Amino acid sequence: MKIRFLGLIAAIYSTCSIAALAEPVAWWSFDQDEGSQVRDLTGNGHDGTIHGPVERVPGLSGRALSFPGDPGAHVSVRHGGSLDFDTAMTLEAWVKRTDTGTRWDGIISNGAGNRGYQLFHSEIFQTLMLYINTDEQGYASVGGEHIPIGEWMHVAAVFDSEAEVARLYQNGRLTGERAFRGRIANHPEEFQLGASRYPFDGYRGLLDEVKLYGRALSAEEIADSYAEFAGALPEPSPAPEPVFGDLVAELDGEDVRFRFSLLEPDEPGAERQVSIYRNSHPRNDRNPGAGSADRVFRGTIESTDGETFEYLDESGVEHGTTYYYWVTPDGRNFRVFPAKMRVRHPEIWWNTERIDAELEAVAERFPGKVELRQVGETVEGRPLRALFAGNPERRVVLIGAVHVSESGPELIVPAVERVLEENPGLLEHTGIAALPCVTLDERERKLRTGYAMYLRKNANGVDLNRSFDAWWRHAVTDPEVQTYQGEEPGAEPETQAVMALLEQSNPAAVFSFHSVASIANAFYLYTGFADQEGDEEYVEHSREVARIYTEGMYGDKWEEYMIFRPSQNFGTVGAYVYKEYGVPSFDLELDNYEVPHRYVRGDAVSPELMEEFRHRHHQGLEALLRAFAEGELGE
Repeated sequence: MKIRFLGLIAAIYSTCSIAALAEPVAWWSFDQDEGSQVRDLTGNGHDGTIHGPVERVPGLSGRALSFPGDPGAHVSVRHGGSLDFDTAMTLEAWVKRTDTGTRWDGIISNGAGNRGYQLFHSEIFQTLMLYINTDEQGYASVGGEHIPIGEWMHVAAVFDSEAEVARLYQNGRLTGERAFRGRIANHPEEFQLGASRYPFDGYRGLLDEVKLYGRALSAEEIADSYAEFAGALPEPSPAPEPVFGDLVAELDGEDVRFRFSLLEPDEPGAERQVSIYRNSHPRNDRNPGAGSADRVFRGTIESTDGETFEYLDESGVEHGTTYYYWVTPDGRNFRVFPAKMRVRHPEIWWNTERIDAELEAVAERFPGKVELRQVGETVEGRPLRALFAGNPERRVVLIGAVHVSESGPELIVPAVERVLEENPGLLEHTGIAALPCVTLDERERKLRTGYAMYLRKNANGVDLNRSFDAWWRHAVTDPEVQTYQGEEPGAEPETQAVMALLEQSNPAAVFSFHSVASIANAFYLYTGFADQEGDEEYVEHSREVARIYTEGMYGDKWEEYMIFRPSQNFGTVGAYVYKEYGVPSFDLELDNYEVPHRYVRGDAVSPELMEEFRHRHHQGLEALLRAFAEGELGE
């Protein structure tokens, strides 16, 4: 009797355990939700909050969420760590793309950068993709198949550390598989639906019936989950084959030269019937999609080599606008990542000619007070000219655009000019040396061609802010990596020009302007090697210099906005200045003042906002020069 009773208990326990395993850890159907809240139907507390322009629309049954492709439009989920799966997981969702995507269109994301796990539709590769970071294998991906536009598809991602595999399923069918070793690691703090953690990317489409399991579902279970709704849907259409690739759009004067290639080359002289579409947006981080694009060409184009095609779009362009181009064989099959090109506003982005003209204008306006001096040249032989004014024995040094797509001349030159105009007496105690733009070669290419993506390195492919002889080490050996520091320290001509500038300046403080796009303010990165050396006096002196500059910029609100942090990066300007001169040196990034954050990442800074920060940097520079003159910072 006792044996029978124990057997019954074991059977009940086993049944309950299996049932518990079969239950999702989180489940969002979006049917019972109101306002900005998204309810987790499991009762496990993984409720979410809608951010941005996410709408509730009719779904598979009940309602779904519709995402517009805006990187700020997503659902953030309170997970408390229980969605940080490590040894096994299954991610399920019904998706319906409504337009071409942005880049990495996040469906389910518990990752940031190379962390955790993320399920995407990749507009780049035109497939479903799962990225996972494991403690043994690092960050890797498995790819599936295309997700069509305009119809529902069930997608599932499975990870099983015991079987050492990750799998993708689409409409109940296995579409991708890859070996994975180890446990999922390094999860971020926030879990998101309908977005990736990449700043320019957002999912464009509908999302419904999202379920997460803490185990690896079998193929049969996934097929059953697909069948639950599949019977009420039209038969899935076959995915169109991709035809074109390598799309490039470049400025050609006031026109755009658009090039593309065949994925499978044809005979020389081959002709193709194509439709070319163009769309645009004033921001550089908002892909408006092909659905609302204008068709700029429909007809036959001939290829001289049977592979590449070219079209000159004479529709015209506008400053401060990003353009996207697609090509299709039939006006419907957009199975290609678009070409992207940006026409930058000439008041926000100065080219080499404009930088030279502005320097010459300042020198002519203040004869005898300003000297223009060549301190070196670029890889391609462009002269690097610096402006020197005031006391030659001691100078505040301003360095712009050590990284190509970052700030510099548009802030530096006007700020210096206003000091010369409004308070030149301050320069008798401490002068100024300004090198407005270090990376002239690549900036010129960026502006001439309309290259829309972020550029960091010089024409030799070296990150100049890792190339100085200060705690330098050959840590990045792959030249393709953005932070590649070259083969040896101090070898780049631009690096040598900055060193010459410093040598000719006897610096009292050095400010290197950074931050994506055209504005940097009161975020001060100083070299962490000072902390490593235990140099508390240097750190405190640097903090005081930063405080004075920030107070000049913002007045009584300076404490709200200022950020002061160490940087452990080797080979930087700041590390070199500390090693050679022992004076405060900063990389300036974006501080806590929220206004620039709204515009800088999208390269959407207006002339009015630029003028505001020219004024603020002028005020900060004057405050610092006054502090030196009055002995507030010592000698």
